[in-house]
Amino acid sequence: MAKGTFILIEDVEGKDKFIARLKAMETALLEAAPKALEEASKIPIDMMKRQVRVDTGKLKESIRFTLGKRGGAPKSVLRRRGQGIKKTSVTAYIVAGDKSTLVKGKGGVLFQNARLQEFGTVNMEAKPYFFVSWRARRKEFQRAVNLFIKRAMKGSKAAPGPMREAA
Repeated sequence: MAKGTFILIEDVEGKDKFIARLKAMETALLEAAPKALEEASKIPIDMMKRQVRVDTGKLKESIRFTLGKRGGAPKSVLRRRGQGIKKTSVTAYIVAGDKSTLVKGKGGVLFQNARLQEFGTVNMEAKPYFFVSWRARRKEFQRAVNLFIKRAMKGSKAAPGPMREAA
Protein backbone atom coordinates (compact mmCIF):
# COMPACT_ATOMS: atom_id res chain seq x y z
CA MET A 1 0.00 0.00 0.00
CA ALA A 2 1.22 3.48 -0.84
CA LYS A 3 2.07 5.77 2.06
CA GLY A 4 1.32 8.96 0.15
CA THR A 5 -0.75 10.34 -2.65
CA PHE A 6 0.94 10.89 -5.98
CA ILE A 7 -0.51 12.70 -8.95
CA LEU A 8 0.96 12.23 -12.39
CA ILE A 9 0.65 15.46 -14.35
CA GLU A 10 2.15 14.44 -17.66
CA ASP A 11 -0.64 15.44 -20.03
CA VAL A 12 -2.36 18.17 -18.06
CA GLU A 13 -3.07 21.47 -19.75
CA GLY A 14 -1.15 24.32 -18.06
CA LYS A 15 1.37 21.98 -16.41
CA ASP A 16 4.36 24.22 -17.15
CA LYS A 17 2.60 27.29 -15.76
CA PHE A 18 1.64 25.34 -12.63
CA ILE A 19 5.20 24.11 -12.05
CA ALA A 20 6.59 27.62 -12.58
CA ARG A 21 4.10 28.93 -10.04
CA LEU A 22 5.13 26.30 -7.48
CA LYS A 23 8.80 27.25 -7.94
CA ALA A 24 7.93 30.92 -7.50
CA MET A 25 6.06 30.04 -4.29
CA GLU A 26 9.12 28.20 -2.99
CA THR A 27 11.31 31.23 -3.73
CA ALA A 28 8.87 33.60 -2.03
CA LEU A 29 8.65 31.30 0.97
CA LEU A 30 12.42 31.01 1.34
CA GLU A 31 12.76 34.80 1.17
CA ALA A 32 10.01 35.36 3.75
CA ALA A 33 10.91 32.60 6.23
CA PRO A 34 13.98 34.18 7.89
CA LYS A 35 12.20 37.49 8.50
CA ALA A 36 9.08 35.68 9.72
CA LEU A 37 11.11 33.58 12.18
CA GLU A 38 12.99 36.64 13.42
CA GLU A 39 9.84 38.69 13.99
CA ALA A 40 7.93 35.82 15.60
CA SER A 41 10.86 34.96 17.89
CA LYS A 42 10.39 38.32 19.62
CA ILE A 43 7.27 36.86 21.28
CA PRO A 44 9.01 34.18 23.42
CA ILE A 45 12.20 36.24 23.77
CA ASP A 46 10.30 39.13 25.38
CA MET A 47 8.78 36.76 27.92
CA MET A 48 12.15 35.11 28.59
CA LYS A 49 13.70 38.49 29.28
CA ARG A 50 10.88 39.35 31.69
CA GLN A 51 11.20 35.99 33.51
CA VAL A 52 15.00 35.71 33.86
CA ARG A 53 16.60 36.58 37.18
CA VAL A 54 18.67 39.77 36.86
CA ASP A 55 21.87 40.28 38.87
CA THR A 56 24.21 41.98 36.40
CA GLY A 57 21.90 41.95 33.37
CA LYS A 58 24.36 39.97 31.23
CA LEU A 59 22.15 36.90 31.04
CA LYS A 60 19.12 38.99 30.07
CA GLU A 61 21.15 40.72 27.32
CA SER A 62 22.41 37.36 26.01
CA ILE A 63 18.92 36.06 25.11
CA ARG A 64 18.74 36.36 21.35
CA PHE A 65 17.61 35.00 18.02
CA THR A 66 20.08 33.54 15.56
CA LEU A 67 19.48 32.09 12.14
CA GLY A 68 21.22 29.03 10.74
CA LYS A 69 23.81 28.55 13.46
CA ARG A 70 23.76 27.98 17.18
CA GLY A 71 25.77 31.09 17.96
CA GLY A 72 28.07 29.17 20.28
CA ALA A 73 25.11 27.83 22.24
CA PRO A 74 24.89 24.27 23.56
CA LYS A 75 23.02 21.64 21.57
CA SER A 76 20.10 21.87 23.98
CA VAL A 77 19.06 25.34 22.77
CA LEU A 78 15.65 25.89 21.31
CA ARG A 79 15.56 25.18 17.58
CA ARG A 80 12.82 25.41 14.99
CA ARG A 81 13.51 24.07 11.53
CA GLY A 82 11.38 24.82 8.54
CA GLN A 83 10.34 21.71 6.66
CA GLY A 84 11.56 21.13 3.15
CA ILE A 85 14.50 19.92 1.16
CA LYS A 86 17.62 20.03 3.32
CA LYS A 87 19.36 22.54 1.09
CA THR A 88 16.41 24.93 1.24
CA SER A 89 15.28 24.56 4.85
CA VAL A 90 15.61 27.40 7.33
CA THR A 91 16.73 26.79 10.91
CA ALA A 92 16.25 29.37 13.65
CA TYR A 93 17.57 29.31 17.21
CA ILE A 94 16.62 31.16 20.35
CA VAL A 95 19.73 31.24 22.51
CA ALA A 96 20.47 32.28 26.08
CA GLY A 97 24.03 32.65 27.33
CA ASP A 98 27.36 33.51 25.76
CA LYS A 99 30.96 33.94 26.87
CA SER A 100 30.01 36.86 29.13
CA THR A 101 27.64 34.65 31.15
CA LEU A 102 30.15 31.94 32.01
CA VAL A 103 30.73 31.51 35.75
CA LYS A 104 33.51 29.69 37.61
CA GLY A 105 32.53 26.86 39.87
CA LYS A 106 34.54 25.06 42.50
CA GLY A 107 37.89 23.97 41.12
CA GLY A 108 37.85 26.71 38.46
CA VAL A 109 35.52 24.85 36.09
CA LEU A 110 33.47 27.13 33.83
CA PHE A 111 29.69 26.73 33.72
CA GLN A 112 27.05 28.49 31.67
CA ASN A 113 24.95 30.66 33.99
CA ALA A 114 21.97 30.40 31.61
CA ARG A 115 21.86 26.65 32.19
CA LEU A 116 22.42 26.94 35.95
CA GLN A 117 19.55 29.40 36.29
CA GLU A 118 17.20 27.26 34.18
CA PHE A 119 17.86 23.89 35.82
CA GLY A 120 19.50 24.73 39.15
CA THR A 121 22.25 22.82 40.93
CA VAL A 122 22.59 20.77 44.09
CA ASN A 123 23.18 24.01 46.02
CA MET A 124 20.93 26.35 44.04
CA GLU A 125 17.23 26.16 43.32
CA ALA A 126 16.20 26.30 39.65
CA LYS A 127 14.71 29.58 38.44
CA PRO A 128 13.28 28.54 35.07
CA TYR A 129 12.76 31.24 32.48
CA PHE A 130 13.69 29.73 29.10
CA PHE A 131 11.60 26.62 28.43
CA VAL A 132 8.73 27.90 30.60
CA SER A 133 8.48 30.95 28.37
CA TRP A 134 8.77 28.86 25.21
CA ARG A 135 6.01 26.50 26.25
CA ALA A 136 3.76 29.43 27.18
CA ARG A 137 4.35 31.25 23.88
CA ARG A 138 4.89 28.38 21.39
CA LYS A 139 1.44 28.51 19.80
CA GLU A 140 1.54 32.28 19.56
CA PHE A 141 4.98 31.99 17.91
CA GLN A 142 3.68 29.43 15.40
CA ARG A 143 0.62 31.59 14.58
CA ALA A 144 2.87 34.59 14.02
CA VAL A 145 5.17 32.65 11.67
CA ASN A 146 2.17 31.37 9.71
CA LEU A 147 0.74 34.89 9.45
CA PHE A 148 4.03 36.38 8.22
CA ILE A 149 4.39 33.61 5.64
CA LYS A 150 0.79 34.00 4.43
CA ARG A 151 1.26 37.76 4.04
CA ALA A 152 4.46 37.21 2.09
CA MET A 153 2.79 34.66 -0.17
CA LYS A 154 -0.16 36.98 -0.83
CA GLY A 155 2.24 39.76 -1.71
CA SER A 156 4.12 37.63 -4.22
CA LYS A 157 3.02 36.85 -7.75
CA ALA A 158 3.06 33.22 -6.69
CA ALA A 159 0.17 33.64 -4.28
CA PRO A 160 -1.94 30.52 -4.03
CA GLY A 161 -5.38 30.54 -5.57
CA PRO A 162 -7.21 29.37 -8.66
CA MET A 163 -5.20 29.59 -11.84
CA ARG A 164 -7.27 31.42 -14.41
CA GLU A 165 -6.33 32.98 -17.68
CA ALA A 166 -7.01 36.68 -18.00
CA ALA A 167 -9.89 37.16 -20.42
